[in-house]
Amino acid sequence: AASAGAGDGYLDQISIPLDESERGPVARAIETGDPQVQNDILSDAAFEPWREEALSRGFRSCATVPIQHRDNLHGVLTIYADKPNVFAGMEAAVLGELGETIGYAMNALDRKRALVSESSTELRFDISTADTPLFGFLKGVSGRFSLESTVHRLDGYTHLFFRAQGVDAETIRAEVPESPDVERVHVVSESEEGCLFECTVRESEFVSDLLERGGLLAGVDVSERRATVTVRIPTSVDARSFVGYFEETFGDVTLLARREVDEPVMSRQQFENEIRTRLTERQQEVIRTAYFSGFFEWPRESNGQDVAEILGVTQPTVNRHIRAGERTLFGILFGDR
Repeated sequence: AASAGAGDGYLDQISIPLDESERGPVARAIETGDPQVQNDILSDAAFEPWREEALSRGFRSCATVPIQHRDNLHGVLTIYADKPNVFAGMEAAVLGELGETIGYAMNALDRKRALVSESSTELRFDISTADTPLFGFLKGVSGRFSLESTVHRLDGYTHLFFRAQGVDAETIRAEVPESPDVERVHVVSESEEGCLFECTVRESEFVSDLLERGGLLAGVDVSERRATVTVRIPTSVDARSFVGYFEETFGDVTLLARREVDEPVMSRQQFENEIRTRLTERQQEVIRTAYFSGFFEWPRESNGQDVAEILGVTQPTVNRHIRAGERTLFGILFGDR
C-alpha cells in the first residue's frame, strides 16, 4: 500500500504469499496477531525466499507488526534495518504497541466515517438460537421479535427493547429462568402492534462488540429455534470481518444477504452530537431507557417508578436526570447554553 526509505525497488522484486506455501513474517504476523522479528536475515532460515534481494540492499534485520484493533486487521507494517540484532525485546514491544495504537486510530476513523456517511452495508444472518446467550431465553417460543433499541448501563448490564408479535407476555416470562444471561423481562406495553418488553441482559458482549467494531444491530427475528439478525456496518469496513465474528461467536451461521442501503449506520447530526457531548453518561442512560420504555408517550406507557425499577435506582434519581437532560436540550435549542 505504501513504502518509504532507501528500498531501491525491493518490494517490486519480491512476492509475499499468505497461503501455506511460504510462511514468512507477514503471513505469521497475520495468522498470530503478534509482531515477527528477524534479527539476522543472513542466517534466519525462515527468511530464505527473500534473503538475496534483502541482503543486496543492505537489509540485515526486520520487524513485522500487525496493524489491528481487536480482531479487525487493517494490514501489517514491516521495518528494515541495516544492522543485525536491532529489534531487541524493548524495541519489539514498542513496535507492537505502535501497531495496536495505529489499529485503534484506524478503527476510530472508520467509526467517524460511519457517522457522516449517507449509506451503509446491511448484512443479514441466520443463526441457531438454541445455544445463543443473547437469544437463548426465546428458544421455546414461537413468534416474531423485532429489536427496537438497546441501552447500555454503566454497571455492564444491557437493556434490550423487543417488540413481540404472535406470543403473549406470560409465555416470554416463563422462558426467562432458562437463560443464565437474562436478569429479568419487563413488559412495557401491549397493543395491536404486539407486546413491547425490556430485557435486562448481563454483560452483553455481543452488542458491545458490534458497537466497538462500528456496527449497529438493526433487527432480530426469532422463530422455530432460529434467528435472523440484521446488522448495518459502514461501507468502509470489510464485511468479511463481521462474517468471521458472527461465525466465531455463534458457530452455526449462514449469511443470507448483503446489500448497500441509503441509510447511515448511526444517524447523528451536528445538533445531536452537541447534545450528547453535554449529557453525562448517566443522563444518557436514564433518558434513553425512559424514551424507549414509553415514558414520553401520551398516555404514558411507563412512569418514573417503572423506569427506576428497570435501572435499579430511585424515582427521584430518574426525575433529576430527565429534568437535567431536558434543560440541556432546551438550552441548546433556544440558545441560552
